[in-house]
Amino acid sequence: MQAAIDQFRDNIQRVRSVGSIYLALNNQTTQALDLSDLLRSQWVMAVSALDQYVTNLSGWECWNRIMEDVRNRILSYAFRS
Repeated sequence: MQAAIDQFRDNIQRVRSVGSIYLALNNQTTQALDLSDLLRSQWVMAVSALDQYVTNLSGWECWNRIMEDVRNRILSYAFRS
């Protein structure tokens, strides 16, 4: 589970980096250069980071449920009369 949050934090740092690039370019260029794609990509990256985080957590939850089911089946088999 710690790996999932670490990956999420790395992804969000990349999102913030795109924001920094936008701010730097926005301050150094004219309105003729449309930088809205950078802002749009920030949203896409943020949603993707959240999606990956939730997916990773769901994966761990599924793994835990599978292992619990396997353990229960082994125990019920071992203690059969």
